[in-house]
Order: sequence, then C-alpha cells, then structure tokens
Amino acid sequence: MKQIHEVLPEPRLDVRDLRLIAAIEEAGTLTKAAALLCVTQSALSHHLARLEERLGVAMFERVGRTLHKTAAARLVLSEGQDLQQRLLALEQKIAAAGRDPIHIQLHVQCSTAFFWLPELMKSLDAGAEPIEVGVAHSGGTRLLQDVLSHKAQLALCFEDKLPPGLRAVELFKDRLAVVMDPSHPWAQRRRIGITQLASQRLFSFDLPEKELRALGNRLFGDVPERNRPTVRRIPLTETILALVQNGLGIALMAPWTVVPHLERGDIVARSLSSPGAARRWKGVYREDYEHRCAAEAVLARLKFIVTGLARRAEPWLLPAGSF
Repeated sequence: MKQIHEVLPEPRLDVRDLRLIAAIEEAGTLTKAAALLCVTQSALSHHLARLEERLGVAMFERVGRTLHKTAAARLVLSEGQDLQQRLLALEQKIAAAGRDPIHIQLHVQCSTAFFWLPELMKSLDAGAEPIEVGVAHSGGTRLLQDVLSHKAQLALCFEDKLPPGLRAVELFKDRLAVVMDPSHPWAQRRRIGITQLASQRLFSFDLPEKELRALGNRLFGDVPERNRPTVRRIPLTETILALVQNGLGIALMAPWTVVPHLERGDIVARSLSSPGAARRWKGVYREDYEHRCAAEAVLARLKFIVTGLARRAEPWLLPAGSF
C-alpha cells in the first residue's frame, strides 16, 4: 500500500505564501506589506526568505527602495487567486455537506419545455448552498395562489399585478412568436400579422378559460371574436410541439423556450405583429419566505440561463420586415 506522501506529495506553497506575495505586490514595500498583514517587517522578511529558499527562485527584485515582482511572483499572483477561490468553494461545500438541502417548488406560468432544467440543477449543485428544485406548469392567477398557499415557494411569471404578501424580482423580457412546421407557407415570411392568425388552428397551453380570454384580448386587441383563430388547449408543451411539427396547426411561444427544436430544424419561429406579444418575466416568492437567499440564487441562475437561450434563438427568428 502506498504511503500518503506518495499519493499526495506535500506542496511547498501554502495560502499564507499566496497572501504574502499579494500583500507585497499591493503595498510596494516590505514595511507597508507587513502593516497590511499585521506582522513585523522582520517576520515578513524571514517569511519571504524562507519561501524563496523552499522554491529555489526569487519572488522580487529590489531596485532602489522599490520591489519589482519576478516572473515567479507574477505566476503566483495570476494563479494563486484562483487557488484561494477554489479552496474557499471547497470549504463552503464541506460546510453544506452536513446540511439538509433546501427544497424549492418552482411553478412556471404558461408553456415552456423544461430542457433548461438540467442546466439549472447542475448550476445549483455547483453552488455553496444545497438546493433541490422541482418544477410544474401553472396558470397565472393559480400560480400566485400556489405561492401564497405554500404549494410552491417560487413562481416564474409575467403577471403585472401581484396580491399582497408577495415579492417580485424582475428577470428578463421576451416576445411571443409564431411557431410552425418548416413546410408551412408562412415559413418564408419575416413577420406574421395578428389578423392573419384567424385562418389557422392555434394550439395553446391549457390555461383556465378566464386567463385564456385575457391573453386573447391582450394579443388581438379590438379584433372581433369571429376574426380570431380557433384555439385548441393542450396540457403538455411537448404535445403542442409534436402537433405543430406535423403541420396540424401553429402555436405562439417565445423562441427561447423552444431553442433545441429550432436548432434541429423541427420548427421555425416568425415575428408576430402585436403589442401584446411582449412580456416581462419576474420571479415571485412570499415576503416572509425563510429561504429568500436561496430563492434569489435560483432566480439569478435562471436569468443567466434564459439570457443565453435568447441569444441562441436570435439567428432562428428572422428580423422584422415586410413580406
């Protein structure tokens, strides 16, 4: 059996050495560096001499009263900060290993495929705080009530009005686009007019009737009911996409929510002419939620992920313009 020193040779550098080099670089002189580290100049000079002896290389060159760092010191400074951050991250993970994870149920308004969930979970696993996230779809009004009634701890929504007791964090903006099969006649257009949708079968997430009507009024404005499309409510996003891919109708979705399908060429997305297509997403949790920091950590990671997805979707949404 190998001895421990054969498996893990003891390094000749430690964190105190990294702090020493950083302090001398920041202060410019040994006297000022000693003051920064709250040690005597004599102790600091001995520390530096022992370090240079152990490594067999000079860290600084004295020019008059000024110390100039050598290539070795520059290397310590460039990589030492990363080493310290990794050690701190390791300490945080060790501390978190003994704690039970925080369970957050996240409810999402309207339809989105959950392909972004693995990236969110990996990101949370890499964090200092152990957080487990579950997700579900929900309608806007019901979603907020779920948070208030403790059925969900966090909501991702675009509701403008919030009931008392909830706190909102602004996240990102998006726009609904017309999603269709690549062989659809409209696939060659740059923009689809809202009144043109009347001739199509429109698949929608299975929202409550009241919310579906409100969404229709926001999108279609003063367009009479007879000039609006027939809406078929479907409970699952992936089912909607399967129907669209087979040329059985169209859907209204934000491009970031279907990026993998756009990149594979399963569907295409085109701009929709409607002021009501714009949405402002926010994260919502109870004002008295005890794990507020964990909730905001989840929201920060979601914002980062969605921003990246939106950039990926841009090339697949033709720019606005006339047909």
